[in-house]
Amino acid sequence: MGLLAGRPGLPRNWTSAVINGRGWIIRRRAEVLGPDTPPTRAEALEIEQALRVLNAVGWCLNDHVTAARDAETGQVFVLDLSLATPQPVKHFRDDWRAWCRWVRAVGHGDLAELREAAYSIADAMSLLRHSERRGLSHVYAAASTSLPELPTSAILVGCSMLGDALDIRQPAGVRGWVLAADVLDATTCERLGLTWGWSPIEPE
Repeated sequence: MGLLAGRPGLPRNWTSAVINGRGWIIRRRAEVLGPDTPPTRAEALEIEQALRVLNAVGWCLNDHVTAARDAETGQVFVLDLSLATPQPVKHFRDDWRAWCRWVRAVGHGDLAELREAAYSIADAMSLLRHSERRGLSHVYAAASTSLPELPTSAILVGCSMLGDALDIRQPAGVRGWVLAADVLDATTCERLGLTWGWSPIEPE
């Protein structure tokens, strides 16, 4: 916790103490987020980024996602890191599936559908032998199949081409997918009407 304190979704809103020979983490009062006290969409995405930061520094949650909102500041954070451990195997150092389960349970199932579809596409593309599609691991959802000035490091694939071939359930409003070799900046995404779908964890 000390290693990541101050990062999004991982604020230093705690202190440590030794009481009767045992170490304790002490937090201010917080509201646990769940179906009855759901996060906003922005808060759910902030928790996702916190987990990606955790994974990027080599750790894995190893648990269900539990998040809360600080009663004093209103800031959301990952509440339970009790089972988090270093994960030396990069392939297993990604808690996106746990986040999908959580975000679906708290009322943002569309976000889970987006991540799951985007991951399926990235996974399928990694198995293709076509050299121009290998390495295109960053996936963005497009609301249109007419995208002028698409970066040269990216390609556009229509849903009809992927859905039938890969049996992928397409999220509502998505007409195509942009596969890119590198992360696209916010300005490019806004200009082209793209929504980030999935990317591999980049180690810090």
